[in-house]
Amino acid sequence: MVKPYQQPTATLAVVDGDSWDETESGPADGSPVASANERRAVEEAAPVSWPLVERRRLPQVTSTAVDRRKAPDLSKLMVTIEATPLAPFRIAAFVGSIIRSFNEFSWSNWTLIASTVVVAVFTIFATMQPVPYSNNSRARLRTVIELAIITGVVVVSGSWESPFALCLVPTAMLASFVGGAVFSLELLAGTVAIVTVQHIGEVGGRVGLGDAALWVGLLTLVTVTSGLSHRSAQENANQ
Repeated sequence: MVKPYQQPTATLAVVDGDSWDETESGPADGSPVASANERRAVEEAAPVSWPLVERRRLPQVTSTAVDRRKAPDLSKLMVTIEATPLAPFRIAAFVGSIIRSFNEFSWSNWTLIASTVVVAVFTIFATMQPVPYSNNSRARLRTVIELAIITGVVVVSGSWESPFALCLVPTAMLASFVGGAVFSLELLAGTVAIVTVQHIGEVGGRVGLGDAALWVGLLTLVTVTSGLSHRSAQENANQ
């Protein structure tokens, strides 16, 4: 019985960069037959997909830029806003107080000496550790404490005739920078009432009210102008 003729199958083998046509009888060009391990290596090395695409990833970079998409936190921004440096005003007020009271200094005037020491120490401290222009509870508390200290010194050393009444000016500016003009006026109202009552008792109603009106006008002017500066700083922070 004659078996039908079967066409030999051909496979393409690639080993180490060489290729040949291999049939059942052997390679067409007479090269040696590829081993089973080489065939398996070629099959395993076949690419999963074609073409291969290399995806590059950008390195993670930490940016220090301000994110404009978020609303700014005014309580933090106002810390960095230098609306008006208060150190020159504090030093000028202290020097002016010393000049006004220079003729009154004597070893027997312990009240004036003690008041001078207190104001000098506080001026140095406030200059070295300034209150941040931030409308928060801590800044408000420091402002209230400062105003209480200066008010006490003014009351002890002569009320509105005290040379240290000038130190109320930088304190009023600080109150406006921290909480605005309304906050500053609320604090100064108590100070004006306390100092005026004692001053009227010392010099009389007519003179006392006249001196009080002069200081009220000055402190109100300082408070309003500082409050406008505070509002301008807030608007710049919003932008």
